[in-house]
Parts: sequence; C-alpha cells; structure tokens
Amino acid sequence: MNTGNALGFLLFAAAMKLLPAVAPGWFPPTGLDGSSGRALWLEVMAFVQAGCGASFLFFRWVVPAMTRIAASLPQRKVPDGAMLPASSQARAG
Repeated sequence: MNTGNALGFLLFAAAMKLLPAVAPGWFPPTGLDGSSGRALWLEVMAFVQAGCGASFLFFRWVVPAMTRIAASLPQRKVPDGAMLPASSQARAG
C-alpha cells in the first residue's frame, strides 16, 4: 500500500458511510426495529476501510514525524554521582 491507496481507502469509506443517507431507497428496512442489514453492513465495512487507511497513514507519516521530533529534543544529562529520584530507584525487598 502507498499513500494514494490509503487516501483512496478513506475516500471509499466515506462514500460507503454516506450512501445509506444519500440513497435510502437502496436500503429497505429488513429488521424488526426498522434497520437495514445492507446499511449496517456498509457502515461496518466503512469503519474497517477507514481503519486500514488511517492506520497506514498514521504509521507512514505520524510515527516517523514524532520520532524525528523526539530525536531533535535536547538530551537531559545527569551529572556523575547524581542521585536518581526515589521513584526510579530499585527498591530492596
């Protein structure tokens, strides 16, 4: 997958989510509560499609950007012989 595919997944997911609202005649109510199995299936698959596209974009663009930002932050130096805070020291049983 590449960025174009991921954006296509997101666009396709948005279309699947909006389709029952745009064309309600294609989704007749089949459930006892008046819900449509077709519309519910499209909403579930839209969620899956959006998850695939969004997770790829997150790991392709956001994670590397955050890694670069974290790497550019100044490192905190601890002087030799300095005591660490009590919460980070190993406690003897």
